Amino acid sequence: MSLQAYVDGRKPATKAALRAAVRTAPDTVRFDDTAAIGNRGMLSVADVKPSDVIVGPDVYRSRRWYANIRNGKVV
Repeated sequence: MSLQAYVDGRKPATKAALRAAVRTAPDTVRFDDTAAIGNRGMLSVADVKPSDVIVGPDVYRSRRWYANIRNGKVV
């Protein structure tokens, strides 16, 4: 499933920015599940599954980078 990332309510511009936020302040990071079917709403870092794909900076308009979270780290 595709997820949209938010750090303190803003979309991170780069994968490096998301990685830094997850590493230093994971409680400020939220993910919006964009699936039409089976939407899980807003998720925390702990709720993201390794099979979820984070798309950024904007899941609908600008898919410049992709990421996953495995073992609490952005890969």
